[in-house]
Amino acid sequence: MEAFVEPPSQKFYLTLGISLTVVNRFGKIFAMEWKISFFNDGVKRAIDAWPHGIRAIFIRIAQRMRSHGPNLGMPFTRAFGDGLFEIRAKGQEGIGRAFFCLLVERNIVILHEFIKKGDKTPQNELETAIRRMNEVKHGH
Repeated sequence: MEAFVEPPSQKFYLTLGISLTVVNRFGKIFAMEWKISFFNDGVKRAIDAWPHGIRAIFIRIAQRMRSHGPNLGMPFTRAFGDGLFEIRAKGQEGIGRAFFCLLVERNIVILHEFIKKGDKTPQNELETAIRRMNEVKHGH
């Protein structure tokens, strides 16, 4: 089946607010998207401050998540268990990680981010993400 996909708007690069529209060969329009939001404005600003190459990979992965869902698998996303996942953005400047969780009605919440400096995920970064996930899901 042939499909036409609109290019993402420039607005996406600032807010992750695109809508993917697919038109099949019969002219039927399908809107398939997941909504991506941030735990707070600080998380969004921190990702915006990532080095250009890492941020570009993050944006590409986020675009795929919006259109195909969050379960992209390695090397793009990975499950940490208990509803916590990570986006794995690797650029020439280094490695960025963004933890996220899923909510009802196709909602993805970016909980926490950091630039990876070693082989293992630092415990304090993981604890921050878990605390925020619990706050988002359970209100505490």
